[in-house]
Amino acid sequence: MSTTFHRRLRARAREIERLDSLWKIPFATLRKVTHKQSSFTSNLSEASSKNIELKTETEKMCFFYYGKEALMGFKHQAILKYEKFVNEEFRKMRQLEHDSVNRFFGVSMDSGLTYTLWRYCARGTLQDVIIRGSLPMDSVFIQSMLIDLASGLLFLHDSFIKVHGRLTSLVCVVDDRWQVKISYYGLTYLKELEMPSSEELLWTAPEIIRGEVDQMGTQEGDVYSFAIIASELITKKTAWDMDNRKESAEESVLRERIVATIAVFLS
Repeated sequence: MSTTFHRRLRARAREIERLDSLWKIPFATLRKVTHKQSSFTSNLSEASSKNIELKTETEKMCFFYYGKEALMGFKHQAILKYEKFVNEEFRKMRQLEHDSVNRFFGVSMDSGLTYTLWRYCARGTLQDVIIRGSLPMDSVFIQSMLIDLASGLLFLHDSFIKVHGRLTSLVCVVDDRWQVKISYYGLTYLKELEMPSSEELLWTAPEIIRGEVDQMGTQEGDVYSFAIIASELITKKTAWDMDNRKESAEESVLRERIVATIAVFLS
């Protein structure tokens, strides 16, 4: 009896070790995208290979080849620790499958910077599509994209993820069939360590900005973020039309906090 029990424990430990090895991606196995890497793109879809070579690294995002896969990586300054609850979340994230949820590949953290790695989609982020003005005008088409987004969000809410917390058009990606997929879900430990930027707060519900509810987000807050993204799709302008406003994202968020403070004082 005891021998059988210990055998099962060892088998379980080996299985956990195997699953952890899938999301732990050594940086040496990643190849950063350059404009002259045709040999690495021969096994990718034509749409993905052409589009990813046009992408340039930004302060928060970069692009890699990982074997036959094109990946986008979010940069994190926070140092990730191997802890039981962190490992378990990454194992579960890697197993999530839904047409409107972008695949999570894993994490690379042995290069001095932490990267969370997701499948690259040919048309880039939803914000890219809106800014480029390449979004078709058909209202039925827009409705289809919103259904994709709502479907993915509902799936995440019903899964162990429960709350996205950082939903923006920057983390929604569009594949070559114009299907919208949600990225940047989970990552609880990293999100606790990293404050959202002023730009990210443009999609954040007022009650979260005011500190009235959980700062990691709520399902109601995700619905608010969904509504802001819907407004971007319908108007074909960035969130709050910041590109055509004089105030910056920081000033807009500060104004919201000042108004909230005055409201509390007068109540």
